[in-house]
Amino acid sequence: AGYTQAEVDATTFASATVQGCTDSNASNYDANATQDDGSCTATAQSLIIYDSGTKISSLDTNTNWGQSTQFTDNTTTLLYEQLNFQPILFPFQDVSEFSHLQIEYKITHISGELSINLIDNTDGHVVAVGPPLPVNPLNTLIIQDIPLTSFIANKASIKGIMLYGTGTGTGNSIEIKSIIFTVPSTSSEVQGCTDSNASNYDSNATS
Repeated sequence: AGYTQAEVDATTFASATVQGCTDSNASNYDANATQDDGSCTATAQSLIIYDSGTKISSLDTNTNWGQSTQFTDNTTTLLYEQLNFQPILFPFQDVSEFSHLQIEYKITHISGELSINLIDNTDGHVVAVGPPLPVNPLNTLIIQDIPLTSFIANKASIKGIMLYGTGTGTGNSIEIKSIIFTVPSTSSEVQGCTDSNASNYDSNATS
């Protein structure tokens, strides 16, 4: 018996279909895939350097580069007093998959501006200068999500961060609660089949 045109078309389509992950934002994206097989793996959404006492391995929170800053580890926060500058170092990290640096901090006193810079992988003393951080209100937790493009054009391996307190430095006091590289969520959209009559209907899908 011969095949109908519909059967021939269906066979041709099936043979041309390449199963795989079609989400270009996923870590296992397959550029050759023509049909999503549900295997997409989400890209890591955060890299915790320090968060309420949780530390990345080999974190050096009190690197001595000759600064006059006084350091106290308060178990869940890092306290830097008499801040002029303070490097916080960790093993090289590829931050190319992240878009922001989130920092939570509280300032007790500052006589000038506060800034946070990135230390790159060329030399521990070479930094990518970042924007000034808000210093008010005092004695209140401040959360900042800083785009990495504010520091460098091409995100690469990072070795640490550098806190700078301008002014005289005398009395400058900042308490760090968290330092995290992140990819902030911009959408709650869930891809999938929204047709309740279909065999592959996904009740969690939004589009």
